[in-house]
Amino acid sequence: MKKIEKLEILKNVGSSWIALGMNVSVGVFLSPYILHRLGDEAFGLWVLIFSVTGYYGLFDLGIRSSIVRYVAKYSARADHNQLNRLVNTAFFAYSAIGIICLLLTFIGTRYVDAWFHVPPNFLATARLLFLMVGISVALGFPLGVFGGILEGLQRFYFLNFSSVLATLTRALFIVIALKHGAQLLTVALITVAMPLGTGLLNAIIALRLTPVRFACSNLDRGSLRTIASYSGTTFMIIIAGRLRFKTDAMVIGTMLSAAAITYFAIASRLLDYAAEVVSSLAQIFVPMSSHSDATGDTERLKKILLAGNRACALIIFPISATLLILGKSIIATWVGMKYVPLSYPVLLVLILPQTLMLAQAASGRVLWGMARHRVLAYVVLAEGALNLILSIILVRRYGIVGDALGTAIPLAGTTILFFPQHLCHVLKIRLAVYLRQAYLLPTLLLLPLVAVLLWMRHWYFAHTYLGLGIQLAIASMVYGVGLGWAIWNQSVWAVGELGEATARPEVSVAMVESYQEARSREIMALVKALVRPLVPESMLAEREIVHRLAPAAGRIYLRLRLLDWLGVRGSNWRKLPPGIRSVIFVCFGNIMRSPMAELMLKQALGEHGVDDIAVRSAGIHALNGRQAHPWAQIAARELGLPLDHHQATLLTAEMVAQADAILVMDFQNLAELLARYPQARHRTFMLSAYAEGNQRGREIADPFFGDQDETRRWYSILQPSVQNLAISLVPTRSLRAQELAGSFGSGVSFR
Repeated sequence: MKKIEKLEILKNVGSSWIALGMNVSVGVFLSPYILHRLGDEAFGLWVLIFSVTGYYGLFDLGIRSSIVRYVAKYSARADHNQLNRLVNTAFFAYSAIGIICLLLTFIGTRYVDAWFHVPPNFLATARLLFLMVGISVALGFPLGVFGGILEGLQRFYFLNFSSVLATLTRALFIVIALKHGAQLLTVALITVAMPLGTGLLNAIIALRLTPVRFACSNLDRGSLRTIASYSGTTFMIIIAGRLRFKTDAMVIGTMLSAAAITYFAIASRLLDYAAEVVSSLAQIFVPMSSHSDATGDTERLKKILLAGNRACALIIFPISATLLILGKSIIATWVGMKYVPLSYPVLLVLILPQTLMLAQAASGRVLWGMARHRVLAYVVLAEGALNLILSIILVRRYGIVGDALGTAIPLAGTTILFFPQHLCHVLKIRLAVYLRQAYLLPTLLLLPLVAVLLWMRHWYFAHTYLGLGIQLAIASMVYGVGLGWAIWNQSVWAVGELGEATARPEVSVAMVESYQEARSREIMALVKALVRPLVPESMLAEREIVHRLAPAAGRIYLRLRLLDWLGVRGSNWRKLPPGIRSVIFVCFGNIMRSPMAELMLKQALGEHGVDDIAVRSAGIHALNGRQAHPWAQIAARELGLPLDHHQATLLTAEMVAQADAILVMDFQNLAELLARYPQARHRTFMLSAYAEGNQRGREIADPFFGDQDETRRWYSILQPSVQNLAISLVPTRSLRAQELAGSFGSGVSFR
C-alpha cells in the first residue's frame, strides 16, 4: 500500500473517529440530561417522531450511493462534463424528492394522533414536532448531494469537520435552552437546524473542490439512467435497513406506549454508538474495493475483505464484551438505576447478532464497491420483512424484549448463514481460511479482556462516572497491550496464504442454468419450511379470505388488516355524525349479527321514545328469505329479542343510497362494501367504534363457524356496542339518556 494512500486512510478514519468520539461523548452526557429535563413521555415522543420521519430516508432511492460511486469514477478520469451532468441530475432528483416529503409532512401532521398513542397533553407538541422534523429532512435531500460529492472524492475529513462543529454547537445551544426552561419544541428546533447548517457548509467545500456548475442544460437522461441502474439495488438495501433497525420505535409506540420506547431506545442507542465506531472505519472500503474491482486486482479485493473484517472485529469485540459484562453499570451510571431492569434485557438480546453483523461490516462494503450487492439486497430485504412480522407478533406477548427478539432472530440467521458463505463464494476463498484469518486474532486478544471485566464486575458494581471510568480505563489498558503487540508485529493488517477454493471444471451454460434453477427451488422450499412454523394460523386464514374476495376488495382488506396488526385503528374509531335518520347494519349473510344489532337498537331507541330513526339490516351475501341461524335464535330468545320470524335481506345499491349510516361488523364486510359502493365511504362505519375496552376498533367476528357459546360471546360484545350507539343517537342527552345504559344493559343479559 502506497504511503500517500495510507496517509489518506489515516486522515479519513482518524477524523471519522474523532467526529464519532465527539458525537458519542456529547450523546452520552446530553441524552440523559434531555431525558431528565423533559421526562419519559416527552423523550419517548421525541424518539418516536424522529423514527417516523427517519422513514423519509427511503426516498433517497439509493441516489447517494450512485453519487459516491460515479463522482469517484469521473474524478479519476477527469471527465468534468460527465461529473457536471451527474451532479445536476442528482440535485434535481433530490429536489423533487424533497417536495414530496414536504407534502407527506403536511398530511402526516394532521394524523399523528390517529397513528400513535400520543398523550392528549402532548398532541399539539407532537404535531409541531412532526412538522418541524419533516421540513428539515425534506430540505436535507438536495443538500445531501454535496456530502455525496465529498465522499466520492474520499475527503471524509471535511465531512467530519462540519459534523464536529455541528455537534458541539447543538450541544451548547440545547444545554443553554434547557437551563432557561425551554421545552421539547425548542430542543427539536436546535436539533433539526444543525444538519441544515452542516449541509450548507459541505456545499461550499464541495463546490470549491470540484468544477461543478449548476445549469438546466446539464440535466441529462443518460445520467438519470446511470443513477437508477446502480441505485435500484441500493434502494432495496435502504428499505431493508429501515425494516431491520428503524421499525422498533414505531412497533412499540403503536403496540405499547411512548414511554416504553424510552427503555428500548436506551439499549439500542448503546449499540448504535458501537455501530457508528465500526461504520466510520468500514465506509472507506467502498471506494477502495471499487478501485480494485475496476483495475481487476482480485488479490487486493481479498485482502481488503480479510483485513477489513479483522479490523472491524478488533473494534467491536471489546466494545460488545464491555457492554455485555458491565452493561448494568453503564446504564445505571448513564441514565439511572430505574432503567436497568427493562433496558438491560433488551441489550442482552440484541448484542450478539449486532456483534456478528458489525464484525463483518467490510463484507457488505466490498460487495457495494464491486457492484455485486443484488443478492445481498434480496437477503436483507427478506430479513427486514421477517423482522417486522416477528416484532409485531412477539411485542404483544413479551413487551419490548419481544420486539428485540423479533430483530435479533432474523439478524443472527443472516450474519451466520449468509454473509461468510456468500463472500467466500464471490471471491473464491475457502471458508475455513476466511474465518481463521479474519477472526482468530481478534478472538485471542479478547480473552484477557473478558477475564478482567468479569473480575471487576464480581468485586465492584460501578454506579458513578468515576467508578465506571476507572473500570473502563483498566479494561482499555489490558486490551491495548494486546492490540499494541498485534500492531507492532504487523499482524493486524497482514494477510497470509489465502488458499483459494478449488476451481471446478467448466460445464455448459444450460447445465449451469438448470442447476441454478434447481438450487433456487431448493432454497425457496427451505425458506418456506423455516418460515412456516413462525406464521400463525390466523395469517393463513387471512390469506384464504383475500383469495376469495374480488381483487379490489382484497386489496382493501389487506390494508385494513395490516393497519389492525400495526395497532393503527384511528379510521375504525369514526363515529356517526349528528342528524342521522336512517341506519342499516350489514354483515355477511344477515342471519346472525346484523339482525340482532337491528333488534337491539330498535328496542333501545323505543325505550327512550325515539321513533324517527329508521333501522334495518342486510347481508352482502344474503339469501333472501332465509331464516336466522338456530344459534342466533336461541341467543336472541335468551336476551328477550325474538329472531324467530326474521328473513334475510340482500344488500342492494338502493339500500346503500338511502341509508344515512352503514354499520359493518368486520373488515371483510367493510372491504367488500367499499369496493362495491365507494361513494358510500364517508357513510360507512365500524360498529366496534362504539365497543368498550380492547374491542374498540376491532372486528365483531362472524360466529357462524363456531358454536352456541361462541354466538353468546360475540352477542355479549355486540350488546354494549349497540348500547353506546343508541345513546349517541338520542337527540338530547337528558337524564333518561344516561339511564338508558343501565336499563338497556340489564334488560338484555344472558340467562
